[in-house]
Amino acid sequence: GDILKNMPSVAMGGSPNHNRDIRYRGLGNAYTNVLINGRNAGATGNNRETVLDMIPASQIERIEIHSNPSSDYQADGINGVVNIVLKKGVPVPGPSGSVSFIVDNHDGYNGSAQLVQSWKKLQLSAGIDQLKRNADKFDLETLTKLNNDGTVKEIGDIQKDEIKSFQNTGVQFNLNYKPAKALDFRAEYMYGSQYEMKEVDELNLTLHPDRQFKKGTNRLETEDKWFNFHSIYLQSNLRMGKYGLLEGSLNTNISDEEKNKLRNDYNTNDQGVAQLLDGPKRQSEFELKTNNSWSPSVSYLFRRSNFQFKTGYQGFLTEYNSEKTVSNYNFNDNLFI
Repeated sequence: GDILKNMPSVAMGGSPNHNRDIRYRGLGNAYTNVLINGRNAGATGNNRETVLDMIPASQIERIEIHSNPSSDYQADGINGVVNIVLKKGVPVPGPSGSVSFIVDNHDGYNGSAQLVQSWKKLQLSAGIDQLKRNADKFDLETLTKLNNDGTVKEIGDIQKDEIKSFQNTGVQFNLNYKPAKALDFRAEYMYGSQYEMKEVDELNLTLHPDRQFKKGTNRLETEDKWFNFHSIYLQSNLRMGKYGLLEGSLNTNISDEEKNKLRNDYNTNDQGVAQLLDGPKRQSEFELKTNNSWSPSVSYLFRRSNFQFKTGYQGFLTEYNSEKTVSNYNFNDNLFI
């Protein structure tokens, strides 16, 4: 996410210190398709929001931006395609790897480790990384409401404190096998998870034009969010003669997102102290989303000198489910309804 923010014509959504989605050429995130290694990955949800910080910068080889993508890419991104290409390891005999660890001045960290083992016909690689970031926000503002004649109707003093942190874990395995000169196999597995925690304390004091106290409210809100995805990719290439290449692949993504939110609204006095005798207005919210997709493809490529011809078939099957429940607390019966 930090890399993409500095690329031409690319903007990042999300709160400060939390890069969530890509907005290319000024349009909304729904118009840009985000791919990893040229394929849709589990990090891409139904609304194209991508948890980009689940990918450590140390695993990225390059980032491609296709403003006019060819038919090789899925037609979801009518505004363009952003393709994040990951490193494939170091093809040298014997084992090799790397370890890195970074800390920041907001009590966050980012650690990763990769290991590659190569033989003559087989290459295996594995990596694991973990990221923790804090994205706290503290806002203080004054709003003045006016009557039609321009006189002051009321004044609002708003103080909003938001404590937010998230932790990502990513695991990746790769296998490349070449049993013959004209035949090779490739398998990839990627797992990612994110846990996000947020606490909001918002105090809203409404004052008369002479700044005498009129009313006050205090909202306390807690939110926990879990996101998990599994991505499996299988590919086989067969060279047919000197100029032909037959390729078959299967891409599978399984993801789920769960959110729990609890909100309490209190009336306060002029000092912002909650009036507990009034009883808060309490609301609970639960949301569950699952997004599973399967994409098989087969293609034939003929390339000779300056001439190239490619044809093939690509299928898409997506299963999306969403469940949301909002409950209000009944203090007489002591239960949520």
